[in-house]
Amino acid sequence: MQISENEHKRWFAEKVDLGWRLGTAHVGALGGKDDKVMRECTRLHHDLVPFVELSDIDQFKDSAPMLKMLELIHEFEGLSIYRM
Repeated sequence: MQISENEHKRWFAEKVDLGWRLGTAHVGALGGKDDKVMRECTRLHHDLVPFVELSDIDQFKDSAPMLKMLELIHEFEGLSIYRM
């Protein structure tokens, strides 16, 4: 789905611009506690790969919210999305 790929590209570019790198050193670093905290501290993320290299689950994990957003926009006539 193009929406998922575009969202991954946007997310990927944002992370790289902020200095993030591909890595998994954060996983389990706090003894299995909150990997998210360590991800933020290390600026490493295991999904910083091209879209086609993601698992099927990871490729489409953001599809549902994006599709719901489009549904809501269509529901409210006159609402528009503008590129910033």
